[in-house]
Amino acid sequence: MIVKPQKVFVRACPNNYKRYLDMGKIPNNDMAFEVDVDELTPGSNVKVLVECDYCPDEKKNTFHMKYSDYIKNVVKAPKVKKAVCERCTHLKVIESAAIRYNNTEKQKKLKKRTLIVPEFESKRVEEYLQEVSLKLINKQKVEYFYEEFSGIRSANTIYIIGRKDFKIPLDDYLNFHLSKALFVLNHKEYTWCEIDLQNSCFKTEFFSLPISLGYLQTIKEDLYA
Repeated sequence: MIVKPQKVFVRACPNNYKRYLDMGKIPNNDMAFEVDVDELTPGSNVKVLVECDYCPDEKKNTFHMKYSDYIKNVVKAPKVKKAVCERCTHLKVIESAAIRYNNTEKQKKLKKRTLIVPEFESKRVEEYLQEVSLKLINKQKVEYFYEEFSGIRSANTIYIIGRKDFKIPLDDYLNFHLSKALFVLNHKEYTWCEIDLQNSCFKTEFFSLPISLGYLQTIKEDLYA
């Protein structure tokens, strides 16, 4: 939300001249003049101080953004009318996706996609551990995402889809990217996490989850043949 009370400096232009003239704000010369943020026009590009709606109360992060962007992305946002700092962007993405896909018809269309859905009411981000979804794109890149959620096969399974020609040792490779995904979602790194391919399980010191390896199942069988 916008920090209030807050004063900003603006200059007259064709789009706001009459508005500020009627308010008695425009001086005789071409100097900037001070107005309250509530007096800005919706299309104003003046930067205003905004408070993140996702940061904890004791650690609220403030940042500047154009007033027109605030109107577009917060006040007139179709789903989640909250301001978000760069550090918490993923939280708004998750919340928006949860609202967007909480629709039966939409879930039916997406039911074939390998995605994980959070039950998103009062959960904190630390509780999304079992809802990380990863997709192995190629030998060098892992795409983990938290913005696409739909009807799911299991809320307790991490689905990993890979190429049939995937040849890199899986333990080290997947451990690195899974820990990276956990860090992104939780703002902290865990002491350890590992892939137990033999038992199709992903482990950290806090939990253990089954893994669906998709095409990597063939590689797993080769490793332990």
